[in-house]
Amino acid sequence: MTKPEPYEFCSVHFKAKCPICSPVAQPNPDLSVAPTKPTTEVVPAQPVPPPPPQLTNPKAQKIVEAARKYAEAVEAAAIISDQLAQAQELVAALEQKLSETRKNVEEAMKETKTP
Repeated sequence: MTKPEPYEFCSVHFKAKCPICSPVAQPNPDLSVAPTKPTTEVVPAQPVPPPPPQLTNPKAQKIVEAARKYAEAVEAAAIISDQLAQAQELVAALEQKLSETRKNVEEAMKETKTP
C-alpha cells in the first residue's frame, strides 16, 4: 500500500495541487538538469489599483456597480464550479477505493475461514 501524497492547497488559484504554484505538481521532463536553488530576493508586491472613480450620475453609478458585481459573481461561479468538479472527482475516487478495500476485506475474511 502506498503512502498518501501530501495535500497542498493553493489559496491564490483555489486548487488542490495547483499546477501553477506547486512545484510538486509540475512535471519535470528533463531530470538531467539539476534543479536551481530558490532565490531569496524579495519580489515587490503588486500595486493596489486605485478605486474606480465615482460617477456624478447616480443612475450610471448604479449600472457600473451592478456590472462590477456581475463580473465578480461570474468569476466566483467559475472558480466554485472548478472546485466542485475537483471535489466530485475526489469523491468518486474515494468511493472506488472504499469499494476495492471492502472487497479486500471480504476476501481476506474468506481466506481466514478456509481450513
